[in-house]
Amino acid sequence: MKVPFVCLALVLLLPYLLASYGAYYRKKSLGAIDNDNPRAQAAQLDAYGARIYASQQNAWEAATLFSASVLAAKVAGVSVNHMIAPCALFLAFRILHPIAYIKGWSNIRSTASTAGLSCCAWLLVSAAIAA
Repeated sequence: MKVPFVCLALVLLLPYLLASYGAYYRKKSLGAIDNDNPRAQAAQLDAYGARIYASQQNAWEAATLFSASVLAAKVAGVSVNHMIAPCALFLAFRILHPIAYIKGWSNIRSTASTAGLSCCAWLLVSAAIAA
């Protein structure tokens, strides 16, 4: 179960990494980090900063679905060997996603998001079959 859980841990770490990068960018471009009202400050960001913030929010959303998918597969008894490919692919797509988001590559971003969603569906269907 090592590979799926390592992928899960890395997927859960990604929003924090994006938050750190976003905080660095907010301080650099706006002079300070407004921890009392970060969403209002995020609304003041330029397009690049707004994409960093949006990629962080999307990473949280994706992490919740992936977490549920991995845990459902584990509880249903899907073999680790059948979980490695969708977990590793999901991680790869989720690393590509914020890069594409921040760079403004909307087609690649959408493709990575859809491919990641397909990996979650793969895990959930596997869970349904195994249950």
